[in-house]
Amino acid sequence: MRCMACAAEMILVKVIEDVTMPIPGFQRHAYMCSICNETEQRLVFNKNAEEHETEAAAPEPASVEPTSMPQGLLQTAKRVVRLLRAK
Repeated sequence: MRCMACAAEMILVKVIEDVTMPIPGFQRHAYMCSICNETEQRLVFNKNAEEHETEAAAPEPASVEPTSMPQGLLQTAKRVVRLLRAK
């Protein structure tokens, strides 16, 4: 990327994840000019970060149990499922 002030090469100095966007993968890149030290920020979409987020956020279905169900009701539901499978 080129500097708007002097057309010299810009150097990437900082990358910050943008959590204000509703879609994961956006980053704010801060650049500094190699000659005049002007700074600029750009909003960049990183597709690889989005794929990594969705892989990390995927729950394992076998380990998920309802938390709002009272324990006695949960035990009764498990017994009913076992009885239905036995038939």
